[in-house]
Amino acid sequence: MKIYISCALCLLIFLSCGENKKSIIDSFREIEDINHTPVNLKNDSHFSKVFKIYCINNNLIAYDVDGEFIFSITDLDKEIMLSKFGKLGQGPDEILGMVTTTSIVNENTISFFEPNKSILYTINFENLTNPVLTEVLSVKGIDMILTLIPLSSDIFVATGIFEKGRYMLLDKSGKVISYNFDYPTFTNEEMFTNAHKAMAFQGRLAVRPDGKRFFFACEDSEVFEIIEITQKNNLYKIFEFHGEVANFKPEGDGIESVSAAIDRNSKTKFIDSYCTQDYIYLLYSNRVIGDNVYNAYLANKVFVFDWDGNPVKLLNLDIDISNIAIDEDNRYLYAYSNDTEQLVSFTLK
Repeated sequence: MKIYISCALCLLIFLSCGENKKSIIDSFREIEDINHTPVNLKNDSHFSKVFKIYCINNNLIAYDVDGEFIFSITDLDKEIMLSKFGKLGQGPDEILGMVTTTSIVNENTISFFEPNKSILYTINFENLTNPVLTEVLSVKGIDMILTLIPLSSDIFVATGIFEKGRYMLLDKSGKVISYNFDYPTFTNEEMFTNAHKAMAFQGRLAVRPDGKRFFFACEDSEVFEIIEITQKNNLYKIFEFHGEVANFKPEGDGIESVSAAIDRNSKTKFIDSYCTQDYIYLLYSNRVIGDNVYNAYLANKVFVFDWDGNPVKLLNLDIDISNIAIDEDNRYLYAYSNDTEQLVSFTLK
């Protein structure tokens, strides 16, 4: 099957699939304005192409592709990049290059899913001179998985092109435990197969550090869900918000080829997200794609929710950013802007 992971650059104009609904921003009563402080890296340290950042133990782990490696680790106290790791290549201990999901497993380990190989890997970077790459789970032949993260060492959750359901639960042997929940309803959805819906409703999966809950935040529609996994490996939806849905046009037959083209008059929504044990942080753009796709994937608003879906506060940032990470104690928000190629920090109250 030919698929197109990103819908954002395929811009067409057609009839709306969305409905006028209440916006998630209306949920917030507490609003806080915060200002940034530049993080000036020393000794010629610099980032390359950043797609995702994480903060743990005063280190910043970045999905940071430079043509040779795909990850970097930076000491935030010393403001210096310590190492790059995750070597690109086709060797047995190398990464082919296309990564759709990253997730922090523990303070020394990051996981990532490589869809071309249908394999979930971890890299232990405790020894910066000799990071250890490990194949954790192969999902070859199990539907068409787009994103995959570990909830624990035994249970994994995925999104992808499934005949039914939107979240797949797998065990450590790669056996499918269950398919869960349906996609949001929207106008003209009868035109969309489940495969087309999977392409339209792409976004971020992230797991709470204790592995008991995870959330999904859609990139191009106001779809935000918090889900809990029970002791019997059942999924229970704690919270959902289904607001404005982007305007998509299904393309392909959903079998041999599938994509979902997005109308240029649609708005981007949750362009990045992050979580700690206490809170969920959503970077919210709400900008029309128009003729400037690049600007639509910048934002200056961060929504803070607790893990029951209660709105905590809205953070108004003084600059546009692309990626966010928050320290374990919810004291600092770190952000990277692809526009200025600058790492910055914000102090949280």
